[in-house]
Amino acid sequence: MIKKVELLLIIAAFTFAAKSHSQGCSDAGFCTIGALNPQIIADTLGNEKVYKNNFHLSPTFAMGEQGVTIFYYTPEVNLAVVKGLNFQAKMPYVYAYGNLGSNYGIGDISTSLSYSHFLNKHSSLSFTLGSKIPTHNAATCENGRPLPMPYQRSLATYDGIIGVKFMYKTWNFSAGYQRVLANKNENGFLASRWTGDADAQKYFVSNKLNRGDDMLLRAEKIFILKKINLSAGLLGIYRLNKDKYTDATGVETELAGSSGVTLNITGSATYIFTPRSSFGLNFGFPVLVRETRADGLTRSMVVSLAYQINFNFKK
Repeated sequence: MIKKVELLLIIAAFTFAAKSHSQGCSDAGFCTIGALNPQIIADTLGNEKVYKNNFHLSPTFAMGEQGVTIFYYTPEVNLAVVKGLNFQAKMPYVYAYGNLGSNYGIGDISTSLSYSHFLNKHSSLSFTLGSKIPTHNAATCENGRPLPMPYQRSLATYDGIIGVKFMYKTWNFSAGYQRVLANKNENGFLASRWTGDADAQKYFVSNKLNRGDDMLLRAEKIFILKKINLSAGLLGIYRLNKDKYTDATGVETELAGSSGVTLNITGSATYIFTPRSSFGLNFGFPVLVRETRADGLTRSMVVSLAYQINFNFKK
């Protein structure tokens, strides 16, 4: 009876997600990098015989700020270096279009090294050291006028990421910190540069955006039902310091309301075809968001799919 109630709650959450406004993760790399990624199949089983490497493709469809439509197509590879040590790399292809224009190209590259240790048959501890590398300066224009950040394919910052995850049976707890190491953002969007365009006036200013650092906390429960794994949890992201932008006079100014908490309810469903392959769906929606989100990561609807292939190299 309890499992049936849990399943109904997850289905209800998914239905609500389709109708909710979401900011989603801090960015495409932070919430799913290394140990911060809820790898619910291998970690939950804690089985030394599982396939150590995997490759998966993850298409994502999202509606962003002011109705900007965003597609991500992300190939990702996870490779075992030595026992307990794994390397991850992913590189999304991004396409965005809306009422001011469009943009497409390769997004920010994320890489990480993670070390995992099984404390006993019921629990494990993992640590991650990662990076996010920009592929663009976020200065794409439309007809000579700078596009705001929701249209940009890169956040244009070099970031360092550390994370830790504790797994106990079917519970997952993780924490992470993302620090901007170098800012290469050359975005030029000011509403005044789109004079006469009423749509442009509704976007957050982001001229030479200087984004703040983030902390992450996740708590997640996993439900194993034969070939289907389900999860439901809470994901909190705290912007530690306010974002800054440069105004029309050249003065760097803090953006009011840009620091603080975004709290999301998250969920996933993974169908395991064989030990070598699986197909998953992930979603999330917020119960609390920051007032100002100049980095362009606002989402009103997100649907992410993933097809994963597991493999081992021949010895």
